[in-house]
Amino acid sequence: ATLHRATIRDTATGTWQLQTPSSLLVSADIRSLTETCWRQNQAVACISGRIDDSEINANALLNEIPLNLAKRWLPVNLEIQGQLNGRLQITGSLAAPEGSLLLEPGDGYFLVRQAEGEHESYPWRKARLQTDFANDSYNLTAGLQLPDQGSVSASIKLDAQKQLDGKIGFNFTRLAWLEAWVPTLTDIQGALDAELYLSGTLNQPQWRGSAGLYRASTTVPGFGIDLKELVLTLEAANSNQVSIQGSAKSGPGQIVVDGRLDKTEAQRWQLALKINGERFEVLTNAEAHVLAT
Repeated sequence: ATLHRATIRDTATGTWQLQTPSSLLVSADIRSLTETCWRQNQAVACISGRIDDSEINANALLNEIPLNLAKRWLPVNLEIQGQLNGRLQITGSLAAPEGSLLLEPGDGYFLVRQAEGEHESYPWRKARLQTDFANDSYNLTAGLQLPDQGSVSASIKLDAQKQLDGKIGFNFTRLAWLEAWVPTLTDIQGALDAELYLSGTLNQPQWRGSAGLYRASTTVPGFGIDLKELVLTLEAANSNQVSIQGSAKSGPGQIVVDGRLDKTEAQRWQLALKINGERFEVLTNAEAHVLAT
């Protein structure tokens, strides 16, 4: 069969037009699709492939796809501006294919609408995710930089025996970008470091690591309070237990948190926290001023 003309209309992603006629062949031994490309303005998405007996050769291409097409899945106060480029290649036998996936949002920015109606822009640079697979093994790398804010990186390997080996890291010296994801907080200051190490198998992954929030402060407009000297550390020597320590000041008082998160025999997480504090301000407005001890 040959498709000569086609239009796809979607309320979320807009209207896409078939660029050139596309041919599909299906028989007892062969299934093939010639390059089929859909265009919306400058954005193009293409797919082609052939399966012949037990062999496969497939390709997909994304070119200048607007990232704001994802707005339906984002918080209402957040927009993403930028373009996604990528490609997928699969070759070899159906039983053990080889290939790669590359996604490159490149450079762009988050646009956050503030409570006052103003917009704040947070650019990112060199966003990239790549996965290579061959001989039933997989290798994934990813990274993202926020200029003058910090970076995220990941490197994960899965071998033919389904053994995991990986590391995920966060390092941020500024936290203003968090306001896009936590709209109940404003004027977020501080630093965040985290390192997570993966091991074990795909069916029974193991992890260990640590995360720390330091020199942090923020305003909670809904409660009329300012949190200052906020510190929170998480330490996990294994994937069954996480220790929690933290402290914060609000108004004339302070609280200190000490606790543990344990995985039970029923594979459920159980949290135990000890909180001490005096005259910690939890609410202040025209009707009430509440301190907790």
